[in-house]
Amino acid sequence: DAEAMYDRALQGYEKVLGPTHISTLSSVNNLAALYKYKGRLSEAEAMYNRALQGKEKLLGPGHTSTRRTAFPLAYNACS
Repeated sequence: DAEAMYDRALQGYEKVLGPTHISTLSSVNNLAALYKYKGRLSEAEAMYNRALQGKEKLLGPGHTSTRRTAFPLAYNACS
């Protein structure tokens, strides 16, 4: 099950690298995308917001990775 694997990866990254490491934030973003795909939109939004806040702080708002994380949130706001 993809969700279990993403969750396991996220837990491992959080434990070893911490909650603000780029690999952890990428895992958060991946889990958000999976939630969105499954129609679990409130969970997806929360995870996208978590990833976005972390990436903005770590990489800055103009970084490509930050922008890619912001896109699903902006797209949903306009839908």
